[in-house]
Amino acid sequence: MKDNIFAGNNKIVMAHLKVNWKIILFFSLFWLFIAVSLMTAVLVPFDKNMTSAFIRPTQIERQIGNSTYGGLKPTVSQMLNFALFGAPGIVFFIIVLMTMAGRIFSKEINGGQINIWMTSAVSRTQIFYSKFMFIIFSVFIIFIPNFLVILIVSAISVDANQYFGNVLLYGVQFFIFITFMAALVSLVVFYLAEKGPLPFIVISLIALYILVTWIITLISDLGNDLTPKWMSYVKYYSIQSLLVNPLNFDYWIQDPLAEQIIVKGERTYIIQHTLHNKAELWLSIFAPVILLGTATGIVIGTNALFIRKDFNI
Repeated sequence: MKDNIFAGNNKIVMAHLKVNWKIILFFSLFWLFIAVSLMTAVLVPFDKNMTSAFIRPTQIERQIGNSTYGGLKPTVSQMLNFALFGAPGIVFFIIVLMTMAGRIFSKEINGGQINIWMTSAVSRTQIFYSKFMFIIFSVFIIFIPNFLVILIVSAISVDANQYFGNVLLYGVQFFIFITFMAALVSLVVFYLAEKGPLPFIVISLIALYILVTWIITLISDLGNDLTPKWMSYVKYYSIQSLLVNPLNFDYWIQDPLAEQIIVKGERTYIIQHTLHNKAELWLSIFAPVILLGTATGIVIGTNALFIRKDFNI
């Protein structure tokens, strides 16, 4: 009996993959291109003597006699915080989720294709969970190539022994957060499937809220004491605050213990790193558990709605 259940689930997942593989491939290649582009910037040498990549935010100053040149070097943590795992990355995956959920829920319900599954020997619970599994599997296919590029560049960075584990943890927590968003998007798209564009408007507003609160928080963090105080409280009301950042650095404070002075010929290099704001261990464990628990509750609730739904068969 269990074999038949798994066979039914696999049949639905594979059917959706067969229909939607082109759009999944497009999203995967696009996101891989973004990752490669950003990580290439991390690998660009400061000059011929300083070719190392860094995970931690790094400022390099080069002195030749009375001449000084320097600036911030692009690092892995910056690319993750400001793009791949920041609000831009979350919004990208919300677009992916909205596209997939729209195709397998809204489009099938309004077009009548859902009746094909309803009249099969598979239960409604299996149908819903298989559809949700397809969404998660699609996200996994899109996410993994991107994450592998990040891990490879992080592994060859000079501070990999200190922060590679943080990068790995960040990626796992990001995927858990996207799983939570997948549950939320699936609920909205299914519940409002017969309301025209309304579910996509609601999800777009959620994405906009994430983007706006992220920008305000970013301005507050980078603006230090020059920004209005209310901006510093916005992060506590942002959805993405549920994603604990293991690579959170204070861009205004240099870590005096991490300063390096390297002399190469007539050139002297001063390398400075910003202070690492380590997340509390309990929060790094508790937040993902809460996200997974909430996502599970949403999925179970949506399945209950799916079972009771009148599809006019």
